[in-house]
Amino acid sequence: MKVGIFSKIGANGGSEHRCVEMANGLIRYAGCECDILCEKDINSIIEQSLDESVGVIKNVFKPTDRANPDVFYDYDLILVVNSDSYSFSQVDYWEGTLKDSEGNLKHHPFKVDISRIPKMVFLYNFVVSPAQWLHTIAKKCKDTRIVTANVDFYHQIQYKDKFNKIRKLPCIVLESPIDPSKITSDKTESGKIRIGKHSKAHDYKHNEQWPMLIDKVNQIHGDKIEWDFMGVPSKYESALSGFDNVTVRKEYSTSVGEYLQGIDIFCFFISWGRYEPWARVVAEAMMAGCPIIATDRAGNRDQVHDGLNGYLCTTVDQFAARLCMLIENEEIRQRMRENNLMCAETFTPDKVIEKFMEFVK
Repeated sequence: MKVGIFSKIGANGGSEHRCVEMANGLIRYAGCECDILCEKDINSIIEQSLDESVGVIKNVFKPTDRANPDVFYDYDLILVVNSDSYSFSQVDYWEGTLKDSEGNLKHHPFKVDISRIPKMVFLYNFVVSPAQWLHTIAKKCKDTRIVTANVDFYHQIQYKDKFNKIRKLPCIVLESPIDPSKITSDKTESGKIRIGKHSKAHDYKHNEQWPMLIDKVNQIHGDKIEWDFMGVPSKYESALSGFDNVTVRKEYSTSVGEYLQGIDIFCFFISWGRYEPWARVVAEAMMAGCPIIATDRAGNRDQVHDGLNGYLCTTVDQFAARLCMLIENEEIRQRMRENNLMCAETFTPDKVIEKFMEFVK
């Protein structure tokens, strides 16, 4: 099977890494040919992460010797990763007629005859609302399917009225693959229990109440613990650095695998209002054998099973109480570590690709 993975690709976030892992996995575990089709350019870090057998076609809607909208007809399957774009799910986007509110052409002027594409699979990794327009795609591409990042997205499609027109389309929930060769469950030696979080340095990836949480836990266990953060918004760095037992690292200052070797408990304390569909950083921490404490929202509920591999919390006090419980109980930490290592076996690339191939065949 020849697969084209189409998305924005210009950033270096979860959706882009999902494109990478899907492309690499399709080549390594399904024997597929695979190309990344970029709406515009591709982030250099993302490009360097691709298997050498994965082709890259940049600016696919700006015809050159290599790029050309007709390239979409070369594939048995087009996987569209909807990385926060509301346009990709509308037939007007593919036919080059999508306009903005002022009547100006919004993206490109090229017509892609999607009736010539044998199969289109739309993966909703960030938002699921755009799926409501897929009926316009399905009228022309006779085999149109849906992949959602979490159970909540899936349930929205099954039960919300705005999805009535696309409810009969085949749909599954699919985890984002995490490459175990980049993550180890081994830990570096330390006389302290290390609590940490890494992420992109965006405000919504950080909770402004972190200093309050650190202070609450330090008052009880300050001599037993260390805090280690990688990727903190600059405006919050000084508030965290004021604690003697806190380390603040710059985003990408070390590899994720190396960072997680020095973390015993992963505390995914992000903005209360943040809807995280499926957190790659949480999955990586699970693969590294860290108990997880996270906000009780969205995709966190798919990844964290309260009391089994971590805890879901709704207040700062709950976060503090759960952290203290883990600090005080090595037996619970070890049990959650083992449970997370077992859970992580379900989203290795070979398992995710196997599930994906069963769905699309």
